[in-house]
Amino acid sequence: MNRELIHILLVEDNFGDAELFQDILELSLESQTWNVTHVMRLTEALFELERQPVQVILLDLSLPDSQGLQTLMTLRSKALALSR
Repeated sequence: MNRELIHILLVEDNFGDAELFQDILELSLESQTWNVTHVMRLTEALFELERQPVQVILLDLSLPDSQGLQTLMTLRSKALALSR
């Protein structure tokens, strides 16, 4: 079966949480269809969005360089601008 590769951007500043998420994906029967890029800051996430398109973003709302709803609004705005 030919599966499309799903690009996931994981924005998480806690290494333990990021590793746990990636471990869960590896246990998935479809683990070969995932490509996870892990970054720890909003600025890194914004750069990654410009570098390659992603289908899924998992976002921690408490990052060293951004907090709360503003984090989501900034990332969403950038993703929408790049998708046009």
